[in-house]
Amino acid sequence: MKKWMNSNVVVLVWRLGVVYVVLALCRVVFWVNNADLMGGLAEDEVWNLVRGALKFDTATVAYTNALFVIMSLLPGRWRAAKWWRRAMFAVYMTFNSVSVAISMADAIYYHYTAKRFTAEEFFFADNDNSLQLIFTFAAENWHIVLSGLALIALLVVGYLRKVKVENLFAGVWYYAVGVVMFALSIGLAIGG
Repeated sequence: MKKWMNSNVVVLVWRLGVVYVVLALCRVVFWVNNADLMGGLAEDEVWNLVRGALKFDTATVAYTNALFVIMSLLPGRWRAAKWWRRAMFAVYMTFNSVSVAISMADAIYYHYTAKRFTAEEFFFADNDNSLQLIFTFAAENWHIVLSGLALIALLVVGYLRKVKVENLFAGVWYYAVGVVMFALSIGLAIGG
């Protein structure tokens, strides 16, 4: 059983599950920071919001972790190499940390503008004082910055749980099953 629990697919699902939890917590931080602007939630609204959030998070996880999923499921013995594991960790942390940072910035941005952060804002960010404004808003909203750092720390802890990834198959079966899992992950990513 331990060998199955340490298979690359189960470890991948665990790590993506950590991302789902972090994204849900990002949403909680957003709501807590902007509750005065958004108002309360009726009990019948909560489940619709949770369903919508899961759909949105699935797309986010599929987009931000596509390279990580590919790296996790590519059939090859190099997956056990230290340099490959470090590269996977770097990809996982880079893309998911950026996602957390954008979510935290959105929580701050919404509080001031009552509008969600979109790509359109990048066009207006090309001012001489943009960097100064970012530092000012970060200082004024230090609790959001700390929340973001805590969520990034949660990503690290969730990723680095002590596990030695086990190969369940050997020989030709290793590559056959690896190719099938890789193809299924591509289908799931497109569906996500």
